[in-house]
Amino acid sequence: MMKAFKAAILLLGVVGGAAHAHGDGDHPAQALCPKDPDVSPECTAAIYPPFPICLKKTAKEWIAHAKDASERCCGDNIDECKCPAKDGPAFQGKIGVYCAAVKEGGACEATDGGGGGDHDRPGQALCPKDPEVSEACTDAIYPPFPICLKKTAKEWVAYAKEASTRCCGENTDACTCPKKDTSAFQGAIGGFCAAVKDGGACTLKGPGAGMEGNGLLRGFDREQQVQREELAP
Repeated sequence: MMKAFKAAILLLGVVGGAAHAHGDGDHPAQALCPKDPDVSPECTAAIYPPFPICLKKTAKEWIAHAKDASERCCGDNIDECKCPAKDGPAFQGKIGVYCAAVKEGGACEATDGGGGGDHDRPGQALCPKDPEVSEACTDAIYPPFPICLKKTAKEWVAYAKEASTRCCGENTDACTCPKKDTSAFQGAIGGFCAAVKDGGACTLKGPGAGMEGNGLLRGFDREQQVQREELAP
């Protein structure tokens, strides 16, 4: 499932990004995608995937992603390109704009390819808020937007505390996170576990632990809901 999702992201990032350069990016929601004073609109129009997927990275992170993908998907030999549509007319018609933007001297050249952390991404500001749940807690336990919309803040706290029984401590054999053996997991799990332990940042400020639904989800169609379900850990 995760492999298919990564392939879809690459497809949207390459084909979808180039489509924006031809007018598809005029959709009002596209204006909510990340901005960066060091990154030109011509660059982002060429490489950004559609909203809300564009919110998953900062502008400079998308450039780094695009430059990495261009090594496989630009040029005469694209055998290693992972885009599932690479042999289709849509890819062939739009990949030129994408590759031109990320090549040396292209629209995306005037950046260092760096980027901020997850919480520099505009989408993260749309994740659920709760006066009884601190920002330090949500920063430590929330998954990226839009996955964070699947639960309320208190539901994420309950989920994190339950997951901590398997994923925190020396023995994580029962941890079901597919990335538990990666450096990314090892770098983040300490903050996660510290937040959910007794007295940690996720200790609720008030007596309630309401599980009322998150109204933001009601604005998404069924297809997007299914996608979020597939992305859930």
